[in-house]
Amino acid sequence: MLDDAVADVTEVLRCVHRFGLDLYRDGNLLQEEVFSTFVATGLLLLGWRHVEREALQKGGYVDVKLAVERAALDGHVVVEVKKWTNNDRSKVQQQVFDYRTTGTLGAIVVMVATPDDKVTGDKYRAGCLAGVRVEQRPTPSDLLGCCHTSSTSSGFSQPWKEISSRIRSTVCGRSGSASDSTR
Repeated sequence: MLDDAVADVTEVLRCVHRFGLDLYRDGNLLQEEVFSTFVATGLLLLGWRHVEREALQKGGYVDVKLAVERAALDGHVVVEVKKWTNNDRSKVQQQVFDYRTTGTLGAIVVMVATPDDKVTGDKYRAGCLAGVRVEQRPTPSDLLGCCHTSSTSSGFSQPWKEISSRIRSTVCGRSGSASDSTR
């Protein structure tokens, strides 16, 4: 289930990446709300039936919340979108851990950066994943990195996914749809 959500978020980001030139104003990336809206819209188009934007959960507003409706599995996945230039990027892990409730099945963190930010996988891991177990996952060539993370220091060992997307001003190819009617 979480892997399905990751695959679909990755597909949406690959599409967003294709139109990178449109995501800048005065040389700066647009606000992260624009990116989370693209993620939510893309997930709806890929077949996720229940997608919420800015859903209130445990005293915070989750960027995107996906309801999961499968036999013997009821709950939701949290998607948090951050820009690399945000001052609070290093706290994103704690933020998603704090959002968890009884029905939280996992979370996906999307970090958006530009080539000028010079973000590397090592820089991301050092700046955002300190104290967290990290397992690198295969990454599409037009994204910066995908990894599986988990933490027991927060008393929570559910899987969390990290996707770093570098928005460029070039156009990249797109693979086929990853939609699944059982969402």
